[in-house]
Amino acid sequence: MIKYGTTLLVLLVVVAALCTTAVAADASTCKLELKRLEPLPVSGISVSQLPADYLLRRAIRPQSYFMQAGVIRRTVSSTKAFSDVITKELDEYGSEHPFRGVATLGSGHYGFVLDTKPAESDAANEAKEENEADEAKPAPPKPIAYNRLYFDLNGNGDLTDDKVIEAKPAQQRYQSLPATARPTSSYARFQFPRVDLKIDVDGKKADYAFFFSVYSRATSSYSYASASLMAAAYREGEIELNGKRHRIVLIDGNSNGRFDDAFTVRDLNGRPYPTYGDTLMVDPETASGATAIGYDLPGQQLSKLATVDGGLYDLEVLAGGSQLSMTPYADPIGYVETDTKGLRAVIYGDKGLARISGDDAKPTPVPVGKWKLVSYTIQSVAEQQPEKTPDEEKGPVMRMPRISYVAARGSADSQAFEVGEGETVTGVFGPPYKPVVSAPESVQGGQTVRLGMALVGAGGEQCASLIVEGSRPPQPELTITTPDGEEVHTGKFEYG
Repeated sequence: MIKYGTTLLVLLVVVAALCTTAVAADASTCKLELKRLEPLPVSGISVSQLPADYLLRRAIRPQSYFMQAGVIRRTVSSTKAFSDVITKELDEYGSEHPFRGVATLGSGHYGFVLDTKPAESDAANEAKEENEADEAKPAPPKPIAYNRLYFDLNGNGDLTDDKVIEAKPAQQRYQSLPATARPTSSYARFQFPRVDLKIDVDGKKADYAFFFSVYSRATSSYSYASASLMAAAYREGEIELNGKRHRIVLIDGNSNGRFDDAFTVRDLNGRPYPTYGDTLMVDPETASGATAIGYDLPGQQLSKLATVDGGLYDLEVLAGGSQLSMTPYADPIGYVETDTKGLRAVIYGDKGLARISGDDAKPTPVPVGKWKLVSYTIQSVAEQQPEKTPDEEKGPVMRMPRISYVAARGSADSQAFEVGEGETVTGVFGPPYKPVVSAPESVQGGQTVRLGMALVGAGGEQCASLIVEGSRPPQPELTITTPDGEEVHTGKFEYG
């Protein structure tokens, strides 16, 4: 008996080892290579000329900075001020109001200064021509030309030992005209060449790239400038799931140099407030036609979960984005579906988030439990109709697609819905919509009352935007009557 028990114990250990190996083998891992984007033309590009990576760019949100009258107000929070990260800068700048800021990239903070480069050689001639013009005519305010960028590329706190980045030459439509005949402009826009650099991400060096642009404006009463830093790099690779290979693209959606920022939702008094992170794309399509100019954003927000070909996976991404792993979700699941064509919805629960599509052939798998709506869009595109020109030799001209679009978001009135194991839940949000008019709870005699109106969907969500075949619908009309039918007031609701 002892011998038999020993043999049985050995067999159990072997079986357990085999089972452990089998579970580990279910995890699929792929390496993601850094790819860089090329700058788009400043203007003059048509839909048919959009690059294949245009849809990828639409998933990127920049870091933004604002300055008015020499005082910086950041629209993107930074954990360190400029004086904390920059210990040495130029003694003197060309601009009276240099634009200082701090960019967050990876695990570091990088200071920068936007400045004005010295005047061109023909500046004196232009000034002479301007002086010869009618002196009685008041000179229009000129925006600050922020066409030079000092960026702490090596992150050592010294702005004087890095290469100076000059803006691309601005388009000069009226360069052939004398200075006095050129139209004046109260704004200026400059784009800089792509910047390639190495950044620190959790103690490891990683390649990265970004685009930088600045817009400035001047009026008789104020002057301001806004700058943007946008990711110019993404990660790409291939992963095999269930015997099928998929192209994986990982987008640095918030332009901070990391590729592991997950979508989060803060629930405040029952209303979801999302914070967008990075974006995962599986087998993304190339940009073409209406798809490229539509309202809906591509891909799925990075989360602890990912859906691929109707399968649900646990997702893990290294901070620098060099590696991604997917493991089949092992806990009980249910399903959510919608029969509304063109609908793209994001729902969230304790286990993460899921994206629901009205165009998917199969319901979307989700972990069992309670779920709530974050937001959704519904988009449809009317067929393009050729329009003949008066000159038949030029042939027909294709008009821009007429897009109908609804955007809605979860509200405090949105109800959570339960998904049970093996259960398919359908139609918990979306059309039909009903107008809901709100008014103050109490009104005193003679008081002016402001009424609000919202379009509310089946799940209590509120519409935030509505476009019908490329145009905003007419303003909703309102008629107030007494219980006896006597008309008291008529009017229209204002948008916004």
